Amino acid sequence: MKNVHYVVMSLIILLVVSLSACSSPASTPQPPSVEPPPPVLSLRIDPTTQTITPLGSSLLSTQQLKRVQIGNDDFKLENFEFEFLAGNRVRIVADFVNQPVFKPGETKRDSKVLLLPITFEQNKGTSAGVTSLELPEITQNELDGATQLLPDERVDDVVFLLQHGGEAFDYKVDAFSKVQSVNDCSSVTQTRFVLTDVPKLKDCEVLNGTLIINAGNTTHNLSALESLRVLNGDLQLNNLKDASDLFPALEFVRGDVTFLGFDGELSGFDALKSISGDLSFSNGKSKASLAGFRTLSSVSALSFSGNAFGAGRVDASFLSALSHVEVLNVALNPGFSDLAFLKNMSSVGALTITGDAAQNKGLTSLAGLENLVSADTLIIQDNPRLTSITNLSKLAFVNEGRINNNAALDCSLRIALPNSKPFLPLFLPIEASSGNKVNCPTALTGDIFVSTQKQVDGLKGVTVIKGSLNIDFPEKGLSLARLSDLTEITGSLRLLKTSGSNDVGLVGLESLATIGEDFEIDVAKKTVKLDKLESLAFIGGT
Repeated sequence: MKNVHYVVMSLIILLVVSLSACSSPASTPQPPSVEPPPPVLSLRIDPTTQTITPLGSSLLSTQQLKRVQIGNDDFKLENFEFEFLAGNRVRIVADFVNQPVFKPGETKRDSKVLLLPITFEQNKGTSAGVTSLELPEITQNELDGATQLLPDERVDDVVFLLQHGGEAFDYKVDAFSKVQSVNDCSSVTQTRFVLTDVPKLKDCEVLNGTLIINAGNTTHNLSALESLRVLNGDLQLNNLKDASDLFPALEFVRGDVTFLGFDGELSGFDALKSISGDLSFSNGKSKASLAGFRTLSSVSALSFSGNAFGAGRVDASFLSALSHVEVLNVALNPGFSDLAFLKNMSSVGALTITGDAAQNKGLTSLAGLENLVSADTLIIQDNPRLTSITNLSKLAFVNEGRINNNAALDCSLRIALPNSKPFLPLFLPIEASSGNKVNCPTALTGDIFVSTQKQVDGLKGVTVIKGSLNIDFPEKGLSLARLSDLTEITGSLRLLKTSGSNDVGLVGLESLATIGEDFEIDVAKKTVKLDKLESLAFIGGT
């Protein structure tokens, strides 16, 4: 049986300073002789008792290197678990944190950014006969595309695999990374900052807390924040007016970013890569305009609500690097006639587009969503001027969809698809559609059994059956003409006829392209005319 142990460690942290030599090679002073930094992993491992004990550590001295060895005082081992495996092997799974510390006798933290990749090498202090079978490398893949490990940021589940000789031994590992010093303004002890605090935040690169700017619809100088790179908290910007080139160095926000009641030009944030929370724009005035955010590639939710300015006042490069969000909410924006500024969006978790059914304002089309391929949830409702959803021509997957109360929307409009004969209805397997000028086809979930003309006619408008379709032809036969919109059956199609002299015709199934499982025919020696299955391209079973 494998034994799993958990050990929690609390070690001293001191980050390494990376210096650049500026003088000529002939006059460059030699760095002082220093002890190498302590290993980031330093353990006494005893296979006989199946125990692991952490060894001691010491402080790290400054080194003049471009890519430096980072010790356990830079890259803190927070905890680890381990397994003793067959074949004299040990698997260690460790968690590390880039945790700044206060220098002895000082009140300011020594904060560093560790640039990826972070690599590992077995330390020479490891006992003889011990071999690292697997040494990790921390890259962008482990940090969701990030290029650096920020102050106070963790990286979990770093795996080391080693082989030993069966006796107690020491195992030590060194880590290497490029580092950058940052000013984290640790002398500022508050956690909530407002407009009057901005001057004292000059030159801050890392700020821990929520930053709230209430501008009162007047122009303010926020240049004191131009060095800010990381905000560990929310950013709330209220009633800004003509605020351009905001936060030019800001790369990461660990919280929400909210704009409320802005007017005139709003631009900037051109270094911003990631927002761990939500990004929202609300109650923008009719003369407001949006630009910037060109490098933002990661945000949890994106929301536009109550904005009076038109979509034409959004710059073409706005959010140009953002292709996916978990939640996209567009609600009650009377100035938006289309969604052209979302042209790079390819997938969303939940997409909600709502208007005000009592006003003759808002969206007339969904232009801008032409590249959207998947949406787990789709809700389009109360948009009185919306006439068509044909811009969703690439939308191939919807798990749950509702399209309701769009008075001018005609869901019978068809779109030309490649290689179609000649047109196919818009593929939207939605769950509910009502209150539109012409309601949208819907999907049915579960196995369907029909044996009367009324039951067949009740499937009019269904494009997808998420299950099997079983058709029991009575003696007088059935017309399947009302199934003309059916394009996919995820289960099986079964045709049954046990009596009567009429042959079985499949007129009405011309659009059926996919049968996910079996195609079964039991018609008691009657003729089945299959020529109408001209679009059938895939049968998953037999």
